[in-house]
Amino acid sequence: MLDVNFLRHQPDGFDAALAKRGMPPQARHLLDLDARLRAAVLKVDTMQADRKTGPVDRDALRDARHAEQEARTAWTEAWARVPNAPLDTVPVGPDETGNVPLFHWAPKMDANATAHVEAGTVHDPKRHHEVAGVAALFDSATGEKLSGPRHTVLHGAVARLHRALGQWMLNLHVDTHGLTEAWVPVLAKGDALRGTGHLPKFEDDAYRVQGQDMWLVPTAEVPLTYMAAQRIHDAADLPVRLVAHTGCFRAEAGAGGRDTSGILRRHQFEKVEMVTWCTPEQAEEEHARMVRQACAVLEGLELRHRAVALCTGDMGFAAQHTIDLEVWMPGERAYREISSISRCGDFQARRMAARYRPQPGAKPAFLHTLNGSGVAVGRALAALVENHQRQDGSVHIPKALQPYCGGHNAIGPDGAWV
Repeated sequence: MLDVNFLRHQPDGFDAALAKRGMPPQARHLLDLDARLRAAVLKVDTMQADRKTGPVDRDALRDARHAEQEARTAWTEAWARVPNAPLDTVPVGPDETGNVPLFHWAPKMDANATAHVEAGTVHDPKRHHEVAGVAALFDSATGEKLSGPRHTVLHGAVARLHRALGQWMLNLHVDTHGLTEAWVPVLAKGDALRGTGHLPKFEDDAYRVQGQDMWLVPTAEVPLTYMAAQRIHDAADLPVRLVAHTGCFRAEAGAGGRDTSGILRRHQFEKVEMVTWCTPEQAEEEHARMVRQACAVLEGLELRHRAVALCTGDMGFAAQHTIDLEVWMPGERAYREISSISRCGDFQARRMAARYRPQPGAKPAFLHTLNGSGVAVGRALAALVENHQRQDGSVHIPKALQPYCGGHNAIGPDGAWV
């Protein structure tokens, strides 16, 4: 959440920040709720203090406490739905049309925008689930029989390639980038989702355990970030850089009919997630570091990609600055988002009471948090198949992955390892 003093002392600036996100003014309404709560708290405190000097009407005190609770609930629910304020450097725009390209990377062997390896040999690139050698290994029919729409079973070489991608990414981040590996639950308490800003905003897109305030995580960002909650950390221990490979679960409530074929938008998928807790002074460099680390994954897989700065209208709820990495998908003739790296400032830390002590004896301050995909495993698999397909329907395996695939360098036209 934002610092409430921003609302109280700069209401015009508060509304201006929301306007950049395409939202109507809210300062007046929120200030009214804030004043109502403070008045209710003062009334209860005064009545309780009066009890020390004489009798107090119990019914009146009960009513005052009830009014305080109602005021607190109204304030808490409204304030929890206020998004983070964008940094001044974030481009202003209504949606993805306002995003700003930053840089582009392509493998040296790339000669055109249709294929990366053996450029020029694929004249009509297919979508990943249509490439002849692996099409039968993407089994949406069985996935739907087992679990319903937007579920897929992977078979044989494609299943191993998917596993290899996650293992290789994790090892790259731990062994080369120096991140600390964590294995975390994929069931999280509601407090963890609320603390990281996923509730109540994205409740319709989350899976809840019936009758409990327990949820399947939409991303490992939730447990990795909430590990910092309700603690005071030593500045000397910061930054903390974590990485985890987990299953992720999203209802895709707003997806409509998009991406129903293939594996780009599934209800269950895997992601290697990076999270950093740090001081405010460290946040900018940590953001740049995380972008470089995600780029290293795509470069290692020899995948053409670009970076874009998200504008205010396309940025996530908890973010104050986001850079997306988009990978080229030859079968679609389009770039698709594969990693989103966000600075959240102290927005999440305020919601989950995560603080640090700048120096011994100093007053605690709120941490800054960052998160980023490092990267989405299923989308990397789809991009790899599309970019490394050959005219005969076989798929080349990048050198970095070959040790994870039994030393094989391709999946043949018949779906078998080569």
